[in-house]
Amino acid sequence: MDVVQVQTHSCDQCQKVIFDLRHEFEKTVKALFDLKDKLDKGTLYANLQPETNQEDETNMAEKGALFDVTFGELCTGAATGCQLFNWIMDDEWISRETIHSLAQKDMVINDPNEKLGWSFRNSSLWVDQWLGEPCPENTLLKIRPSLGESLNQCRLWASTHQDTGNPLDIGFIRFFGLWDPVTQKIVCRTRHGFQAFATPEDPSSSTVSNRPIARYPGSSTNLVRIFSWLNDCQEHHNCKTMLGVMPTRLIEITGTSETISLRLRQTEELGRVPFAALSYCWGGEQPMKCLSSNIVSYGTAIPFEKQLPTIKDAAKVCQGMGLQYLWIDALCIIQDDSNDKSIEIANMTSIYGSATVTIVAARSSSATEGFLGERYPGPREGAVVSYRCIDGELGSITLIKLDDVFESVEPIDERGWALQERLLSSRIIEFGSRQTRWICPETTSSGFSLEGFTDGWRRNVNFSSKRNTEALDLENIRTAKSTIDFYGRPRNSQFKEYSKAIKHWEKICETFTQRALTLSSDRALAVSGIAQIFAELSGDQYIAGLWKSCFHSGLLWKIEHRYPQPTAYQGPSWSWLSVNGPVKFGRICRPSECVAEILSCEAEPANITAPYGLIGEGSGRLVLAARTAPGVRTKAPLRSPGKFVDRVMILGFGKSVVCYTTAEMYCDVEEAEFNEQEEAAGCLVAEISRSNDGDQLICQGLVLRWSSPERKTYSRVGRFSYDGDRKGYLVKDGPPTEVEFDWFTNEPTVIEII
Repeated sequence: MDVVQVQTHSCDQCQKVIFDLRHEFEKTVKALFDLKDKLDKGTLYANLQPETNQEDETNMAEKGALFDVTFGELCTGAATGCQLFNWIMDDEWISRETIHSLAQKDMVINDPNEKLGWSFRNSSLWVDQWLGEPCPENTLLKIRPSLGESLNQCRLWASTHQDTGNPLDIGFIRFFGLWDPVTQKIVCRTRHGFQAFATPEDPSSSTVSNRPIARYPGSSTNLVRIFSWLNDCQEHHNCKTMLGVMPTRLIEITGTSETISLRLRQTEELGRVPFAALSYCWGGEQPMKCLSSNIVSYGTAIPFEKQLPTIKDAAKVCQGMGLQYLWIDALCIIQDDSNDKSIEIANMTSIYGSATVTIVAARSSSATEGFLGERYPGPREGAVVSYRCIDGELGSITLIKLDDVFESVEPIDERGWALQERLLSSRIIEFGSRQTRWICPETTSSGFSLEGFTDGWRRNVNFSSKRNTEALDLENIRTAKSTIDFYGRPRNSQFKEYSKAIKHWEKICETFTQRALTLSSDRALAVSGIAQIFAELSGDQYIAGLWKSCFHSGLLWKIEHRYPQPTAYQGPSWSWLSVNGPVKFGRICRPSECVAEILSCEAEPANITAPYGLIGEGSGRLVLAARTAPGVRTKAPLRSPGKFVDRVMILGFGKSVVCYTTAEMYCDVEEAEFNEQEEAAGCLVAEISRSNDGDQLICQGLVLRWSSPERKTYSRVGRFSYDGDRKGYLVKDGPPTEVEFDWFTNEPTVIEII
């Protein structure tokens, strides 16, 4: 197989770098056996050691790979021409003290009484935000004077990352460092690291799973491999496509690989035929698309040579897999017909679910780029170093510099619509920047870690916040149906199973909202297919991004990185669909913790043919009876200069006292400021959930403001969270005086939120 060419370096100096991680493997095996033994004997929680604030004596050499290379030998090797040592020396180096000084701005890490910060003293070296702004000129030789004479006794060390959970399987080198044998700490580290792989014929390949990158994803060899994956799945797996509604139109592919012809066919005439669907990034307006003016001529022929590279590549892959029909949104939906678009978008669940396979053009940010082109054209530089196998045999691995140690997300993972397309698909063939990957239900290893088959490079999926969910757990969703009672509430006896299904939905929403949409008003549409699957399998009622069975918990969403208020209506203010930015959900409330009473809730679809899609403007209304209190929004300074966090001051009125407390607040949009009249009136906080932890009160709710001058309805501006004593401070002149006070004990008030 033709792989990306790597010009490798190897010399006597860098052969001293021997990756020997057998001690980590032995520790892991011993820990597993000890755990099993304790579980068998029922002594798992016996003889627990009390927490201690003493200095951590951990030898940091054990957190990676330590080499028999001193600082002096590193310098000498670089001076005599060792390419690897030169790469290491010339990288930017950051001292432990510099990292600690940056960490101190966010938390107290030098005080043993501050347990959270104290625990970060050593692990701070792995927190990217504490490395500071890049300063490439700070090479090891430049910062050497600031590190003192102790540097001479230090040894080279590497932080290794294991992709598959096997301590011996090196996925990449996160960074190199210098280890001090006296303090047993890493005194400084590089900013960058290296990717790592083993060649198939090397002894190390038995444990190191990364392989060389396949150079040509569209080669005849690769297309044959893809065909075999599909054929094997159809013949031997139990992976089934959905028998839903077929798309209205499909592209028919005829001819040979040299003379491909395309035309648009109506599925009314074709009946149910196997087809592939394409998931890709448009990257701008498409020059060739289906319109009312050309749909008739497209029924005769779609000019192949005028198509953009991604469309051409998709047709070639279909031919390679033996599929004659292909669905592409730009060519199969009449783009200037709003009614046709509404119908086809409403059928997305069936379109991607019915497809034999979905072709994912993951590596392309635009249809103009294609996805079958050569990967990493031209030779790359790398270094071959030694690797000690589990049986003691000496093998080797290749360290290579690509774009970065951590693989950046693929362009397709930036696109909001693509998540739904992925999750609705029964089979996926993904053309990535470094590998082609086959994914189907029976290639699941565990949980969401879909590994599939690849043509090289990484065995495991590279997860990120934008790709944190790989498949719909249909069995999990089905389970939810039996956990919901007659009144639409989760049963206490099955709350764990119920929570698992709802958390699955929330994880999908959190992943989806990390991505971008060309039109932010598509926020509801781009998850409508997933919502439809959840509703049909769970039997739950979907209401503007939330579920009836856990409506209280659903209301308590928060936005992590705020965006400006949308210019167009996206949904009612109480729904996360109404705003933009990444959403986060908290703990799911048990029914006994839900203190607000939902009296009514409605959200009508904008189009009756798409009940899970866009929400009709002004239709989303929530009426609830909740305990409320007046509040005032404020800000509190953080440790970092110039940074603040939102707070809400909650006012309480007793028989003879007026007092206040402050709670965390998460605003929904950027600079959500009141006008002068609203600011004078303050805001209203409504308690949604409440629980007790001893004498501590834990309550969460909504921060509201009047939505109209008539002051008949409210709109949401954020969420608050209070976790503290039942105490407040008297509203009076002079120093603050603390008094006993239980918040939200007044009679519930009926309020309407739009």
